[in-house]
Amino acid sequence: TGLVSPYTNSVVGGEKIYVRVQNNTTKCINTTNSFDLKLNVLPKANAVSSIIKCDDNSVGDDKDGFISSFDLSSQTSTILGDQSSDDYTVTYHISQADADDTTSTGLTSPYTNTNKGGDKIYVRVLDNNSGCYRSSTSFNVTVAPLPDVKTLITVEQCDDVETNDGKSIFNLSDNESFISSDYQNETFEYYTASDFNVS
Repeated sequence: TGLVSPYTNSVVGGEKIYVRVQNNTTKCINTTNSFDLKLNVLPKANAVSSIIKCDDNSVGDDKDGFISSFDLSSQTSTILGDQSSDDYTVTYHISQADADDTTSTGLTSPYTNTNKGGDKIYVRVLDNNSGCYRSSTSFNVTVAPLPDVKTLITVEQCDDVETNDGKSIFNLSDNESFISSDYQNETFEYYTASDFNVS
């Protein structure tokens, strides 16, 4: 009676299928045709960590939750693992549907997030030879808020009685609660003007 279609191959990777064609009127039979079933293995798409960057003024201001410098391509080598970039193409997408649409070329890198605070990025790894792809990996791009520092304060104290020379010892850490409301979860460093570097 032959195989039932749809048919699941019984040999890993595929197998040869032989065809028996019978004319319904004459009952003549031809058995000279066959074809190969070939199953292409899907690419690997290794999991990657989220990309977290501090808010800046590359888009709007440094408090709006948007930046323009997410380097999506920095994830490519980890996603591919031991697969060659000559044989596989990694693209990044804003939705699962877009990742599954093989006509879509995906997002450009560097990338500007479209939602305040960040986006979920969907990954497609395409086998350049077979056209098969995997789009089961995703990661987040997150815009981390900067510390909410209060306006400039002035720390004052009286000079030492003994010297009265315009110099004194200041306990700088005593003022951290005046500088930031979240000071217990932050690290403070202090510099004079000649040593200060904003980076």
